[in-house]
Amino acid sequence: MHLASCRSRSFPTDSTDEAYLKAYPSMAEAKQALGQYFAFFNQCRRHQGIGNQTPDALYYAEQESALAA
Repeated sequence: MHLASCRSRSFPTDSTDEAYLKAYPSMAEAKQALGQYFAFFNQCRRHQGIGNQTPDALYYAEQESALAA
């Protein structure tokens, strides 16, 4: 998912909304929708508990620090 798509996407604020409140027509559509949501959640959505960073930004910053050490 690219940053431009982060700005244009709108997903529920609670991850359970996407998983439990929808009846998907097929398993393939459920996997696709949830994959898109998790990409948004990890790459685009900023989380207050980790300093308003995205989980990906935090993870990759830690990986770079470990490699530099």
